[in-house]
Amino acid sequence: MSEIKIWATVLVAALMPVVFVTIGGGADLDIGSWRLSFWGWLGPLLALAGSLVIQLLANSIGRGRWSRCGMWLALLLFSWVAVRMWTGGDQAARIVHFAQGGWLMLLVVGMNSLWRHRIHPKPTWKALLGSIVAGVIIFSGVVLADRADLKKRIEIGTTDNGRSDVILIVVDALRADVLGLYGAEPSPSPFLDGLASTGMVFDRAFSQAPWTVPSVASLMSSLYPTTIRPAGKENGWKVEGGNLVRPLPEDMPWLSTRFRKAGYHTAGLVKNDWLNGPSGFDRGFDVFEYVGGTKADGHSAQELVSAVQRWSKAYVKARTQKRVDRFFLYVHFMDPHIPYRPPGKHHPERQRNYEGPLDGTAGSLLQALKDGPGPTVADREHLMALYRGEVAYLDTQLRNLHQVLTEAGLWDVNTIVVFASDHGEQFGEHGTFQHGDVYRENVHVPLVLFGPNLQTGRLEIPVRLIDVAPTLLELAGLDGFNLSEGRSLTPALLGQSLTPIPVLTEHGGKRRVTGTTHSLLLRGKKQSVFAVEDFAEVSQVSSDEAFEAPELLAWLLEHEARRIPSFSQAQPVEIDPDVLKGLQELGYLD
Repeated sequence: MSEIKIWATVLVAALMPVVFVTIGGGADLDIGSWRLSFWGWLGPLLALAGSLVIQLLANSIGRGRWSRCGMWLALLLFSWVAVRMWTGGDQAARIVHFAQGGWLMLLVVGMNSLWRHRIHPKPTWKALLGSIVAGVIIFSGVVLADRADLKKRIEIGTTDNGRSDVILIVVDALRADVLGLYGAEPSPSPFLDGLASTGMVFDRAFSQAPWTVPSVASLMSSLYPTTIRPAGKENGWKVEGGNLVRPLPEDMPWLSTRFRKAGYHTAGLVKNDWLNGPSGFDRGFDVFEYVGGTKADGHSAQELVSAVQRWSKAYVKARTQKRVDRFFLYVHFMDPHIPYRPPGKHHPERQRNYEGPLDGTAGSLLQALKDGPGPTVADREHLMALYRGEVAYLDTQLRNLHQVLTEAGLWDVNTIVVFASDHGEQFGEHGTFQHGDVYRENVHVPLVLFGPNLQTGRLEIPVRLIDVAPTLLELAGLDGFNLSEGRSLTPALLGQSLTPIPVLTEHGGKRRVTGTTHSLLLRGKKQSVFAVEDFAEVSQVSSDEAFEAPELLAWLLEHEARRIPSFSQAQPVEIDPDVLKGLQELGYLD
């Protein structure tokens, strides 16, 4: 029995840091190269703790006795949780619902009656108290080690004190027309709508690709996807050989690298698996973290805000000690990307009674598409309602992000802030789902810019995500990239005129050129022209009516005939199995 008591005491002490962090909402903690992801384990921890307390209380009044089977089951479960949590347990299957945790607790307690030979351990309250004290000490040590590690990565930098801090907020898979500031009624985004009224809203902003990797690469480099990687015109962006990915070229320009060279502290906090690992998106960042926890459902956005708060505390301390001057912060939310599973009150009440085959996950949607004839109108409305619920949840977390950074003194009237999305989302429009086409719902994205002494209001001419990097660099008083296909939008932000130019979006053999009055879509040899007023893009315009179409086509032919410098293409590298699993959950892999 003494060995069992020692084992139990060590386990309780080992799990106390997990308990403290998980109750606080979860966190990623770094101890050198060792990363601890304490997320989503509150259910099993409470279940196991509850079963232990029940047995101790029962034994203390003489009405309960541990059975061997129950004790061993409890110890084994405790051990499994402890090992998983201290060795990257964020990727293990998690019990996140208290109802499931309750069943687990009943299982452990119930096993006590299934073994004939009974044992009578005395309540070990002193040992339990000692375990808790030891756990508190371990927890304090882990937190201190994490803060020390983060402190090392907040580099000493010197910038011109007259420059502004810069925040880039990117939301994954957020189509513009779902937001109140772009006309959605009722609006699921009241906070963002109000905030946007204090900045410049770009009514017709378009991404350069309808999915994350090429779109964010273009945003950060101010280059078109096919300039970065000519093979991207076909399938050069996708996973190669099932578990390989080709990192971004090392010699291409990058926004965070430019800020870092100027003396800024650079931090990137992301949730998308495509931005994780060896893809190359972490270049130029002093701190770049893929935040653990849920992927794109549940409390994903809240977890990201918690990570930002952890960074902000360390950064403010460094700034107070005059170790840094200015920062560039990149935050990438995953909500409302599939799986569409908004948490709690944000789950639409009407959809709780839905009895169709779609549960909001990529797997159920892909299965419905394979089985044919595909989602019905009711199914599509169900998915769209869940998506709007995700947007409503995101809006509350954007409010929390604003509050965290404002209270830390990192978001004020002198801060340059960009809010954007990398691409939109489809729900059966034009026969497709998620994001794999160049129709408006997939590439028309929100773009709002805030900054000191800048104009507020709305700008109606088409603009591009590749215009973001040159704009931020000019506003920060920094030189632009040597090679750039975007242009600065600063003149419009200062009240000056901005000449409209065609906006190009690329995806494999599909291309879209958006003009002032019309949009030209080329899908292989098929050519379609739509008027700007046709938001759904369902009524094609004849060539006689589309006077701008020939100009857009001529611009595209001239653009594709240009000579551009080529970048060195890196060799493919293997993707971590956990990252592949995450990409599958996000619907990128079958």
